[in-house]
Amino acid sequence: MQKLSVDTNKQKDLLEKRTKELIKAYNHISAYYQLEQIYSEELSGKTGEAQKTIKSRMRQAIEDNGFNRPEMTSGECNKAIKELEA
Repeated sequence: MQKLSVDTNKQKDLLEKRTKELIKAYNHISAYYQLEQIYSEELSGKTGEAQKTIKSRMRQAIEDNGFNRPEMTSGECNKAIKELEA
């Protein structure tokens, strides 16, 4: 019975650790989304190209380089964080 308790505590600790890591990752995604907002706004002002077009082009370039296309917004990240912290 004691082994079961030790294993359960290890799993609980691991779940807590992974939850914290996931929250940190969501915060990073949110920060990169804000960075994208800033650079696309600045580029838009300098080039006259629409901010949405710049974002779309840059996201496509990311995908073309073999990475997942960024889709998650700060709001979605914040919602996910709140759900994990509940």
